[in-house]
Amino acid sequence: RNEFGGPGDEFQTLDQIFNRPGIYTVDLRVDRCAEIGYENFTAELEVVGPPELTLAADVTLCAGTPVTLTAIDGYDPATGLYDFQWTNAAGQIFGDENSNSITVDEESIYTVQVSYRVPSGLSDDEAALFETCPSMAEVFVGPAFEFDLTQTATEVCFEEISVTFAPDTPIAGEWFYERNGDGTRVALGEFFELELWVNTLPGAGSYDIYFVTDDPILEGCTIEKRLQLLVNELPIFVPNQTSPATDCTTADGGFDITMDADAAEVRVPELSLTFSNVTSGDVIPVTNVLPGIYTVEAVSTAGCFYSASVTVENANPPAAYAFTVTTTDETCAAVGVNPGSITISLNSGLPAVGTYTVVRQGDGQEFTGPLPATATFMVDVPYGDYLVEIEDPSGCGIPDPTIYTIDQKFEVVFSVPTFVEACEVFAFTPTGPNTLNYTLTNSAGVVISPEVTGEYILTSSGIYTIRGEDPNGVDCPREIEMDVNLSQPIDFEVSGPIIDCQNGVQFAAILNNALPADVLFLWKDELGVIVGRRQTFVPSQDGTYTLEVQPASGGLCSTPPQSFTAEILDEAVPVSLEAQPFCFGETSTTIDIVADLSTSPAIEWFRSVGGTLTRIPSFDNLSSITVTEPGTYEVLLRSSLGCELGRANAVVAESTIIPPVVPTEAITICAIEGVTRSIDPGDYDNYSWILNGEEVSQEAIFTPTLPGDYELRVSDNLGCEYVANFTILEDCKLKIIYPTGVVLNDPNRNFILYANEFIDDVEVFIFNRWG
Repeated sequence: RNEFGGPGDEFQTLDQIFNRPGIYTVDLRVDRCAEIGYENFTAELEVVGPPELTLAADVTLCAGTPVTLTAIDGYDPATGLYDFQWTNAAGQIFGDENSNSITVDEESIYTVQVSYRVPSGLSDDEAALFETCPSMAEVFVGPAFEFDLTQTATEVCFEEISVTFAPDTPIAGEWFYERNGDGTRVALGEFFELELWVNTLPGAGSYDIYFVTDDPILEGCTIEKRLQLLVNELPIFVPNQTSPATDCTTADGGFDITMDADAAEVRVPELSLTFSNVTSGDVIPVTNVLPGIYTVEAVSTAGCFYSASVTVENANPPAAYAFTVTTTDETCAAVGVNPGSITISLNSGLPAVGTYTVVRQGDGQEFTGPLPATATFMVDVPYGDYLVEIEDPSGCGIPDPTIYTIDQKFEVVFSVPTFVEACEVFAFTPTGPNTLNYTLTNSAGVVISPEVTGEYILTSSGIYTIRGEDPNGVDCPREIEMDVNLSQPIDFEVSGPIIDCQNGVQFAAILNNALPADVLFLWKDELGVIVGRRQTFVPSQDGTYTLEVQPASGGLCSTPPQSFTAEILDEAVPVSLEAQPFCFGETSTTIDIVADLSTSPAIEWFRSVGGTLTRIPSFDNLSSITVTEPGTYEVLLRSSLGCELGRANAVVAESTIIPPVVPTEAITICAIEGVTRSIDPGDYDNYSWILNGEEVSQEAIFTPTLPGDYELRVSDNLGCEYVANFTILEDCKLKIIYPTGVVLNDPNRNFILYANEFIDDVEVFIFNRWG
């Protein structure tokens, strides 16, 4: 029992910190003026510890295999003792207040908060005082091999643009897309890095891009990661000429614009026309225009841009500017693709003064310039659809109504990691949909030969170039540059056990040539299950463990794991004290420990003086002590590692009882005649009157009614007692005493008869000698 508080205004409110659960008694004594103990109050307070969570710190996730997370092993939600709340790293809530367990299939850090449920039936005031004692824990759910996916854009327009998706480590895998959550995955192929051309997708929408690969650390486990890509619709339209212009100076031509999608704005720059908030199906007429090529631009509310051109023919073009157009498709270069070309030839065979314009459909790209000093000239252009126009010096447009197409020449498709961080050595095999011939060279131009399996092995850092060629000569050669950075093996070791009595025995990874942020820690148990991913590790049970340290990004190191044996802290030991009080006349007493001391080699004793514990070194490691002073004593049990296993305290009080007062001489009674005597031994907490080994009364004042040798045991609530004995006799016989002779006329020797108290009436007869 520890006492806190004291007199005065400063104790009108007592703030007390409780560091151990249990039931505490609060006693309040109110003194008023000179009256000590004017009023006394007692209340009980139960202090409970927060819920003890058993959630693992790490759970390995494989694709297609959901995992179940449990906050408290063995807890039955039907008891309604706790409320649960599960969230992931994004703040998404899982389950409900009864969910001791949840099942998840996505990588994240999951957090659970467990609180005591407020009991039903409490008043508002009682509910406000009820502490829910929340306890929190988190668990990482993810693959053994940690990496992230990167993407060059998250929102694009449905046009000719590419988005590159890549893991931040050199690992190949299968890529898929799923559109608008329809549940259908479409395979894109196996690549280190996916270069996705948006216009090859089926249309606008919300896309999930999946990357699936084998876990290089955990055999038989598949890793799946997902990114999202929003593809916005283009504000597509179709322009059509409605009437040609009569000649260079007559503005009687026209065209209309038919909308196939909504647009925030439609513009015709050459005419300074703008149309706002047009919708699909609208037809916008444009009239009274001169001959020429007119560019129409549209912008959607999402900012997507689309451009197309329309020709308003010149019905009477100047003869000197009549021309013909021929095309040449793209061709292969030594590396990559040569552009195609459009050849313009003046029909007159003579050069002319003016300008030419070649406009690409879709993006509005223009190729323009003055007419050269030759009748025939060539304009290099990429693949696509084009309109061609010539203008004379006066600005008269002579457009060609034909749309000319330059066919695209494709490069070979293959994939290698463009930036590599690996440990000691990096081995890779280029991936792609078709069989290609590969050539790998270093920065000095030296060719690196592959293994017989087609795998390339790099043992030094540097810039490498890999060339892929189509063995059939159809697609064009392509070269990809690789920046390879090879690091030394990670030098690490496992520390000895670090004793943390609050969190358990810890082990730490000691890094000799790396920073913690640059590596991945993999603590595994005897079955190879990953049980920790931090630099420090607290084993949950005795056993043999291993530590593997790998780069946080890049290829894996071949450094063997470090093995070690762990012994966890001993569990708490229930302990109590049996303390004997100081009874009357005693100068010492004993205190005994009641506990299993097999795991507690260290015992410490303390005495509380004024609320402060003072250690008593002379009692160290004693399971039973003899004390000579009353007070509060406390014992602390420690393990061999110095951690607290249990503690208990007891109050050694000094008894104030004195021996009872009982008759020292035998007492004669005759209960049947009502002749008895009450015995009052004094004031005590407990009484036991015993006759012939059987208790006959527990009253403070006892009136014997039976003869015999009695034993009285009196005690106080501390356990001190006294034993006293007394004797009760019973005598109910009739007794008369009288003299055997008398002296007449002598008052001192006359005839007197004595009868005991049991005789009510006496008749006396006197006879002479003759009867």
